[in-house]
Amino acid sequence: GASMLAVTDDLYKSLDEALSDTINEKTWSWKQGTHDSRLEKNCCSIDIGTRWSSRDVLGRMEAAGFYDEIIRIPALDANDESFCPDVHTTDYYRNLRAETDDSIWSAEYMQEPYEARGLLFPPSELKRFKRADIAGRTPDGVIGAVDTADLGEDFFAALFGLVFGSEVYITDVVFTREPVEITAPRLAQTAIDRRADVMRIESNNGGRIFAREVIRLIKEADPRNKCLVQPRPTTQNKETRILMKSGWVKQHVHFLDPGEYTRRSEYGAFMDNLTKHKRGGGNKHDDAPDAATILAELYDSLRGSYSGRPVRRVAHQGGIRI
Repeated sequence: GASMLAVTDDLYKSLDEALSDTINEKTWSWKQGTHDSRLEKNCCSIDIGTRWSSRDVLGRMEAAGFYDEIIRIPALDANDESFCPDVHTTDYYRNLRAETDDSIWSAEYMQEPYEARGLLFPPSELKRFKRADIAGRTPDGVIGAVDTADLGEDFFAALFGLVFGSEVYITDVVFTREPVEITAPRLAQTAIDRRADVMRIESNNGGRIFAREVIRLIKEADPRNKCLVQPRPTTQNKETRILMKSGWVKQHVHFLDPGEYTRRSEYGAFMDNLTKHKRGGGNKHDDAPDAATILAELYDSLRGSYSGRPVRRVAHQGGIRI
C-alpha cells in the first residue's frame, strides 16, 4: 500500500496510445483497479503527464472532479513568451509552433487537449507555386517519396520535389490505381528524368520487393544512375504519422498552383485526395497524405526538420547529405 505518496508519470508512451480507445480503457482500468487500490487513508496522489485528449486518464480524472489542484505549464505564456528561457527560448517555441500541427502543439506544449476535427490540409493552408517561379534555379537536391498501394482500391502515390533550403517544391506526382507492372517502370523513369538523389519507398505489404524491382529498372535503364532508393517499413499508426507531420508539410511543402494542372490529371487527383483528408480518421483513402508524410519524414532524416542550417548539395552521390 501507499500511505504517504503515490505518483503516476506519463501513463501514455506516445500520441498513438493516447488516441487509442482500447489503450485508454486499459490504462484507465489499471489506474482505477491496480494503482488506486493501493492508496491508503490520507495518502497524497499526484498524476503527471501530457494532456493529449479529454478522453485520456488525466481528462477523465479532471472531468470527474478527482483533483484538488491542477497545475499546467504551457510552453508559451499569456504574453506569448517562453515559460523558461533556460529551457528553450521564445523564438524556439514560436518557430516550433509554426511547424507543428495545432493538435500536437496544443496538447504536448500548451497542455490543452485538442480534439481532432475538420480538414487537416485545407487548400487555404497549403503553399503554392508556379513552375516559372523556380525555372532556371539550381536545387539543393531532388527527393522522392512513395506510398505503395495496399489494397485494390488504394492509390499508388509518389511525389518528387526540388529542395531549396528548407522548402520542397512538388513538381511531379504519380497517383494511380494501375498495377505494379505499370507503376514500377513509371516510377523508375520519373526518378531518372528528374535526376532524383534519394527516394524513399514505404516497404510494408510487399513494398520491399517493389523497391528492388524499381532499383533494377533504374540500373537497367541508366547504369550510371546513383539515386539512393530507401525501402522503409512503417510501424507507427498511419493517422498519427500524418497528423504529426501535417504542420511541417503545410509550412514547407509547395504544391503547384491549380492553374498549372487540370483537375482530372494525376496531380489534380492527388491534391483532391490530400485536401479532403479529415482529422481524426474515418478516411476511406489516405494515400496522398501518407505520401506527403513519407516525404516529410525523408527530409527530416536527411537534414532535421528544424535545423535551420544552410543546405549543401551533394548531387548523385547516394543522396543529399549534411
